[in-house]
Amino acid sequence: MRTKQKLFLLLLLFTSALTFTFYSCSSPTNPDLLPSVSLTVDGVTSTEAFIKLSTNNVSLPASVALSRNNKQINN
Repeated sequence: MRTKQKLFLLLLLFTSALTFTFYSCSSPTNPDLLPSVSLTVDGVTSTEAFIKLSTNNVSLPASVALSRNNKQINN
C-alpha cells in the first residue's frame, strides 16, 4: 500500500511539473514586428534642411509633430 501511494505521488508531481512547463512557455516577441521611426537628412541648403521620415510597422493614420527648443516647427 505504501508503494502505491509513493508511485501515485510521484506520478502526480511529474504530471504537475510537466503541465506547468508547457503552460508557462510563451514565444518571444519578434523584434522585426516592433514599430520604429527613423529621421534622416535628405538635403541641406544655406537656410533649409530637408528631412526624410521613415516608419516601419506603424499603424496608420499616425500624427507627427516636429519641435525645436520645445516649440512646434511643422504646420
